Amino acid sequence: FLDENGATLKTETVIHGHAATAPTAPLRADTIFKEWDTAFDQVTDNLTVRAVYREKETYTVTFKDYTGVTLGTAQVKETGTVQAPVTPARRGHTFAGWSGSLSNITASKTVTAKYNLTSGTNLIDYDYAVKADGTVEMTLSVKGNVSFAVLQASLAIPAGATDVTAEGLSGAIVNLQGDACRISYFTVTNTTKATNVLKLTFKPASGQSTLDFALTVEKMTDAAPAAVEYTVIGDTLKLK
Repeated sequence: FLDENGATLKTETVIHGHAATAPTAPLRADTIFKEWDTAFDQVTDNLTVRAVYREKETYTVTFKDYTGVTLGTAQVKETGTVQAPVTPARRGHTFAGWSGSLSNITASKTVTAKYNLTSGTNLIDYDYAVKADGTVEMTLSVKGNVSFAVLQASLAIPAGATDVTAEGLSGAIVNLQGDACRISYFTVTNTTKATNVLKLTFKPASGQSTLDFALTVEKMTDAAPAAVEYTVIGDTLKLK
């Protein structure tokens, strides 16, 4: 058995009609082992078997934020390790790595940023995704260390959002009134520390790359009930 340059990797004596056992093909920096150039499963004569290599492919790793917005891309050689072009940030959260491995890359792939809620933080959070057809699905949620009980609020909808529909989640009552959406949520049971209360679906106007939503909170309490201080984050939606 020879490597691609003719150096001997292994010599083996084989009983007539039996198979030889190949050595481990050497690793190469810029090529990948493809095959041995001669069959050796039924040896009936002296054989010379040479390793055949191929060039490594170049793959693209796409890095996306939790909203689906592309943060960057990177090129990497097959089986290599890729470096993320950015370390993403999300208010009220700590970055918790990527959704897929960045090492031993064997195909083009997309990885998405993961986050953990910062301990002690209470948030009203805009979570959204931009679909392939340009439709945006935005979810308004309440997260934190308290058990959520009451929310009365009004969400101003920017002029750049068209074909708007609203759906109340987790028992919340929502109503579209002109350029605003009224949200009313009252519960004394099954309160959680992460509750989705609104799903808003819309299409951005032509050429719109960002949209700014404004939420006015009139009342918010936890399960005690006691008034709770919350930070509102993510109200600027990046659509491209």
